[in-house]
Amino acid sequence: MMTANSSFDADAHPELRELIALACSGLATADQHRRLEQLLSEVPQAVDYYVAHVLLQSHLSDLLADTPASKELQLPGQAALRDHESRRGSRPRLVSKLWRPGLVSMIAAGLLLAGLIAPPLLRQPTAVALLISEAAPDSERPLRAGEVYRQASGTSSIVFSNGVRMSVYGDSEVEIVSGLKVILHRGQIDADVGEAGRGFTVLTSSAEVVDLGTVFGVEVRSGGTTDVVVFDGAVDVDRREPVRRTGAVAEHSLATGEALRVDQKGEFVRIPLVWKDTTARGWSTGERAAFPTLIASVSDNLTSQSRPKYYSIVPEGFRPGVKCYVDRPYEWRDDAEFPFPTELIGGDLIQPFNNDRVRTDLEVVLELSAPAWVYVLFDERTAPPEWLTDSFERTDRQILQWADVGDFFRRRDERIARRTDPEAVIPASRYQFTDRYPFQLWRRLSTSPEPLRLGPSYEADSESHGMYGIVVVGQQQQ
Repeated sequence: MMTANSSFDADAHPELRELIALACSGLATADQHRRLEQLLSEVPQAVDYYVAHVLLQSHLSDLLADTPASKELQLPGQAALRDHESRRGSRPRLVSKLWRPGLVSMIAAGLLLAGLIAPPLLRQPTAVALLISEAAPDSERPLRAGEVYRQASGTSSIVFSNGVRMSVYGDSEVEIVSGLKVILHRGQIDADVGEAGRGFTVLTSSAEVVDLGTVFGVEVRSGGTTDVVVFDGAVDVDRREPVRRTGAVAEHSLATGEALRVDQKGEFVRIPLVWKDTTARGWSTGERAAFPTLIASVSDNLTSQSRPKYYSIVPEGFRPGVKCYVDRPYEWRDDAEFPFPTELIGGDLIQPFNNDRVRTDLEVVLELSAPAWVYVLFDERTAPPEWLTDSFERTDRQILQWADVGDFFRRRDERIARRTDPEAVIPASRYQFTDRYPFQLWRRLSTSPEPLRLGPSYEADSESHGMYGIVVVGQQQQ
């Protein structure tokens, strides 16, 4: 039997989670308010979760205290909360500091019994997030449900009360529907969603993207097409009505390292290439013009829509600690035995799909924009294939791949378990192991404008291990 002191799993109570988001957004109807009160009485451990959101709204409203809008943002029980904070001497600025279960439960009981969470109050639009501009990081501004945020350039962060952190890049327009939903009218965002924000939804004119606990990006391109890229975790991608009624396949689930484009007709197209900025200020599925790179294009002969994976290019991004693959949290590192190859630092990195190591029919096509050295970082636990030994020179240098295998498989197995049991938790103690493997450096100087073709990571009569990595450096760097 669950008690009031039990931790609240919002994912296990989707109706309650949605009602709390609507209430804190000021969008709950009278019926929804009554239903919320009923559920809070039936699930007492959710009271702390609810009031923590109320406390954050109180903090957000304070930020508007000197504006006329502040009169519209009075929250239920706000006077009692202010009185409590004045006695403490200061108001905390983070949700984690506001989370005090004993205090929260006491305030919640008072609010409910006193009838201070009346529907007329909750119907007023309230602040659901903080806007933090990169140009002025010390100036925070609340964003309310129904508000549209526009920017012409730069980078901004929007931090929601449920912990979701959304970055907005360049010329963008985002409408804040609630703490769990936004509409991207134009531009590019990415969202880092924790457990409390599972179900966070991004709508565009052509697609609906629902988070399953992940880091993902969405871009609305010219013409209304929508690009969806998953950096970690998983999302569901659906067509928006009325396109969904055409009879085409209704939904795709994307996992780490996968990306799809949804056009205005509701057609899904694989995105084969994602460019990443080394300063973590955005990404691109379009042209490379904004990125200083020797790589013109990367493609392969695998065109299946069932697993729409992408190659990631990180211009000038090769350095210790960078990820090896788009679908694994493994890293290129160094140690006393294997110092990091200095000639590769600052090179253009291609992050392939590690699962492609098992494809004996793989062909990767690399096009360069200028003469350059192409390095293949190869796992010699597998015999080098003929295409590598015939076209590349084996150097005497090695690089270390650090693989946190345990964490990867724990997170994967937990996601699978939660399909049937939303509260499933797999202890990390079962998966505490890492691997470190030296990869051999092979290289060739490419001066021809002809595309360079790389084959599979192993041949049919060999054993598969790690997928190779690719780094491109300028001809003059050697």
